[in-house]
Amino acid sequence: MQAVRMVNIKMNKLGFTKRRACEVTAEELQMSESSIKNYILNYREYGVGGLYDRPKSGAPPIYDSDVIDAAIADLEQKGRVTPRLLAAKVQELQGGKRRMSVRHARRELRTRRMSPKKAQHANVAAAKPHAVYRWRLIVLPFVLALRMLGYTVAVGDEMIVGQDANGDAVYWSDIGVPVKVPYVGDHDKFSALGITTEPDRHGRARRCHVTAEKANTASFIDLLDNALKAFGPLVVIVDRAGWHNSNELKKYLRSKKGKIIVILLPVGSSYMNAKEQDWKQTKLADFYSDYYSSIGKKETATIDYLDTKLNPNLDIWKYLIRSPYAYRGNTRRRRRHYGSQGALQYIINKYGGPKIVQHPFKIIEKYGPDYVCKV
Repeated sequence: MQAVRMVNIKMNKLGFTKRRACEVTAEELQMSESSIKNYILNYREYGVGGLYDRPKSGAPPIYDSDVIDAAIADLEQKGRVTPRLLAAKVQELQGGKRRMSVRHARRELRTRRMSPKKAQHANVAAAKPHAVYRWRLIVLPFVLALRMLGYTVAVGDEMIVGQDANGDAVYWSDIGVPVKVPYVGDHDKFSALGITTEPDRHGRARRCHVTAEKANTASFIDLLDNALKAFGPLVVIVDRAGWHNSNELKKYLRSKKGKIIVILLPVGSSYMNAKEQDWKQTKLADFYSDYYSSIGKKETATIDYLDTKLNPNLDIWKYLIRSPYAYRGNTRRRRRHYGSQGALQYIINKYGGPKIVQHPFKIIEKYGPDYVCKV
């Protein structure tokens, strides 16, 4: 339909001959000239129906298309469609005849513009409580000890920002009935990476942000460089993304000789990362209320908002000691009362006793901060 439309425009409005119009259209659509001519002939003889693929010669298909559609509809009612379930359902509807292969089922899903991937049911806050408590018992004493040595404690994370760049739909008519030909555009995106420190003596959190084409080791190292210049020696607590534990990052950390220490959160504990609140606030205030004509303008507005308008009173410690039981089903929520001194004092009272904190202090005094970085 797009090829027919382009040929008609060139012939009726630009004065091209039919041969020249087909030749130019073939170059623009990266198709053969004979295919364009066949489209024109079939359209003029049969209308829009002539543009559909005709049945191919040879043996009839083993699996009837109506049976496959019925199997997909039945699986959709149950809430889950996967290639394996589709293959089994088709065999059931056909009375136990030849079983459809999983590869064939994937191909049938693709032809119907459905995802051929396996359905996934994941809970991003599915951390096991005993793993969280064990992490706190081992890691937080080290963090407190490093904090007393002058390190700034911070959390880091990244966010993908996308913008729909689809153009307007094109309406045209050559057979008396309006036909809508959608223009399929693209989606532009960039990644925002950020670090938020613990509150300073005025109760305000400080922040550092960078943007890049994608979140990877290179962009994370760029973020750490900027944060080191802004905050000095740094302890960054991040999730378990691949670029937070890559060999290239470890080499970079060794070159800094202990000035930057990266600590990974437990698996499935995104609720412990206070940086998620920054992203949530940014999406509500900056993305949903304004329209940006280009991805560059959106990137500029996003980084300006992240650096100037976020809530300055964010306490990362309250998130680091959140109870995992509050994010698990069928379990009574446990509430923590921090008192007037806040979450940091609660951590120091629980984990900062002499028997616990002295152990990492002795290690640091004996081997130096670089040893902690290697660990």
